[in-house]
Amino acid sequence: MGRVIGVVSGKGGVGKTTLVINLGAALAHTFRKRVAIVDCNVTTSHLGISLGLSYLPKTLNHVMRGEASLQEATYEHHSGMKVIPSSMKLADLKGLDFASLKPIVRTLAEQNDVVILDSGPGLGREGVGALLASQELLFVAQPTLPSVMDVVRCQEAVKNASKMHLGLVLNLVEDHGHHLTRQAVENLAGL
Repeated sequence: MGRVIGVVSGKGGVGKTTLVINLGAALAHTFRKRVAIVDCNVTTSHLGISLGLSYLPKTLNHVMRGEASLQEATYEHHSGMKVIPSSMKLADLKGLDFASLKPIVRTLAEQNDVVILDSGPGLGREGVGALLASQELLFVAQPTLPSVMDVVRCQEAVKNASKMHLGLVLNLVEDHGHHLTRQAVENLAGL
């Protein structure tokens, strides 16, 4: 059974998708791991297009609605990782059952060494679905108070769910007075 790592944040635009892509590609290409990355951010899905996948007849949305098999919605990337994108079509948001995400991810974990979930931001249905489907969590934030406090909220949401917290990745760090220091982020987030 492979590891299931959720890359999560309380805010959008902090770099979750970029981190998922680069971590997945490094594990697949450099370390020769069997890796699947999943776009759990169904309302604003960017994973597929970020990887140049423009024609996606079957997606995670179709699998969640029982209209396609997981194999049909899995695309091979030249790095060696498998990609399960979400649909870019607004109509494909209808009828999604986020409770179905966990068994889908479990199946992927049986077939891969590592499954990385690109979570939707915040604690809405898609964000919570990815949190609950994950075994381990890697948080992403910018060094600002709102971004870090949203990570704290995500931690609170899963405090009784026995998820391993792998740490916090800070993106867009600049050396000026408007950002929190590394020490302040560590103290606030406990990561």
